[in-house]
Amino acid sequence: MEMVAYAAYWAVSVALLCFVFVVTPNASDLGPKSVNYLLTLAFAAGAGVGLLAAGSLRAEVIVAVCVAVVAATNIFGIVNGRAEVTGVVALPQHKAQIVRVLEQARAARGYAGFWSALNLTWQTDMRVLVAPVSNCEAQLCPNNFFTIRSWYEPRGGRTFLLIDPTIPDIQAPRFAENAAETHHFGPITVYVFDYDISRQVRLFAPS
Repeated sequence: MEMVAYAAYWAVSVALLCFVFVVTPNASDLGPKSVNYLLTLAFAAGAGVGLLAAGSLRAEVIVAVCVAVVAATNIFGIVNGRAEVTGVVALPQHKAQIVRVLEQARAARGYAGFWSALNLTWQTDMRVLVAPVSNCEAQLCPNNFFTIRSWYEPRGGRTFLLIDPTIPDIQAPRFAENAAETHHFGPITVYVFDYDISRQVRLFAPS
């Protein structure tokens, strides 16, 4: 009975994960990185193989050997620097410089791509508030997942736009040429504006 319940748990987990992945906009909005949300499938596969091998000494030995080979291959790759580096890489290296410049510019609110926006907000303990945006013709558009509409409403004051080309989720729009200040931190460019650039963010009427 316990074995059946265990198998049912993983079966339901896989079904729900695949359903949510298909019906939400994550896959289309995040592109290849959306695969990160399917990591549960790897654990489900491992549980399935374990269930199929249970009760057979020969099958259990084969599974153990396969797991050992995969683990050894991964360890070898990591030790030799072949592990894939994903996510935000440049931002943590230049965070202190970026924050110092933004504080001097009195621009504590701004916009950036999804990954940079959330990371900079968290890493500064929300002293710098960054809303995630995407390109939308000559303007910017709010991200349509994990966001709050009020983040994009005008509040006045100086704002900034952060562009990190190492994460191709946003490019500098044409209006960035009119920035009051432009700062470069490695591959990252920060545009500081004398006004609230929320006027450049296209808000769609709620459905």
